[in-house]
Amino acid sequence: MEDTTKIIETIHGHPYYTNKQLAETFGVSLGTVHRRKVGIEKEQKRYGKYALISCGTNLYAYIDYDKYHKDLEDPVMRKHVPDYDPMQVAEACGYGKRVRMLK
Repeated sequence: MEDTTKIIETIHGHPYYTNKQLAETFGVSLGTVHRRKVGIEKEQKRYGKYALISCGTNLYAYIDYDKYHKDLEDPVMRKHVPDYDPMQVAEACGYGKRVRMLK
């Protein structure tokens, strides 16, 4: 029987991005970033009061709104948009814990 060692890695990230960082990361214009931020602000009930702060925009809220903004603006389609789950978005971005097995 081989000895194995489990290593649990915690992967951290910076959850708030500036407008410039968002534009560069997603390959969009600053105007697009501004429009998304206005939409996030209108959706405060969905994203919470900390989605937008003075130094930046929460990355997970931005990603979720970028994906669903058209459906959120449509009263019929809005009913089919899943609840906002920042942990699910974070996992999709590669943040969280990862277990590695060493032999």
